Amino acid sequence: MNQEQLIKDIVFVGTHWGSSKERDRRKVNDVLAYLKEKFPCCQHCNEGVSDNKFWIIEEVRKGFIIKKYETNVFLVCSLKCLLDRGLNRDAYYSVVVQLANGEVLSTGFRGLNVVALNEFATEINRDAK
Repeated sequence: MNQEQLIKDIVFVGTHWGSSKERDRRKVNDVLAYLKEKFPCCQHCNEGVSDNKFWIIEEVRKGFIIKKYETNVFLVCSLKCLLDRGLNRDAYYSVVVQLANGEVLSTGFRGLNVVALNEFATEINRDAK
């Protein structure tokens, strides 16, 4: 599967999680199974991912006159691994996380937006309980 389709699948999971349509729920479950197979371990610490899974789409804009976008897709096991990996100030991050209880949350933020990260971490901690 190419990277463009992989990005579309991750975005589909983030937007259609909790849908009341049976077709959407079935596709979300199929995509989640594929993503778990495609990314078996954290790309930062190389440990097996157990509880929470964070799929990250990092889109970096390059070029001054002619804008080009470089897109990276990776999985980390926690927000700590994402921060340890380093955030690019010029990048936009789309994050889809599947919690240990099976719930899916998503967010997006630009660069080093500490407020967005803090709110997302608070939401994860609240929903994990």
